Formats: sequence, structure tokens, C-alpha cells
Amino acid sequence: MNFILVVLCAWQDVQFAALRYLTGQCNYGGRVTDDWDRRTLVCILNKFYVEDVLATERYTYSSSGIYFCPPMGDVSGHHRYLMYAFTAKF
Repeated sequence: MNFILVVLCAWQDVQFAALRYLTGQCNYGGRVTDDWDRRTLVCILNKFYVEDVLATERYTYSSSGIYFCPPMGDVSGHHRYLMYAFTAKF
């Protein structure tokens, strides 16, 4: 995962296309051998590694709104979100 840190630190803004490529093709791509599985991986990354994650107050990963990116802030807010995610009955 050091390559993600390198990409994030190398530029002023987040290079989402580079992150998607490095994660989907370089890091996991060699381990995902089925074409359909690789396409699924790329689709998932296209939902997670996007500008809207940073630009939207509460970016949701699903239409239901259950899965969302917690707002930037203190660690306690992320802890509350994780506790919610692990204990919620979906």
C-alpha cells in the first residue's frame, strides 16, 4: 500500500485515475485472473476512487445510503461510523 502514499504525496491534488489504475491493474490486477472479475473490480474502484468522495458532504456508495463515506474530521467521528457499520442490522 506504499504506492498509494507515493501517489497521494507526489501531486498537489488527488490523482484518482492513477489510484484506480494502480489498485485495479497493478496491485490486484495480477491476482484477478478472470476477465469478468477484473471488470467487477474496476467497477467497484470507479465507485470508491472518485472526486465526489472529497467534494460531497456525505458521499454514498449505494443508492440506499447505508454505505457512505464518513465526513472528514476527527478520529472519533470515524470510530462512531465504524461502530455503526459493524453493528447495524442491514
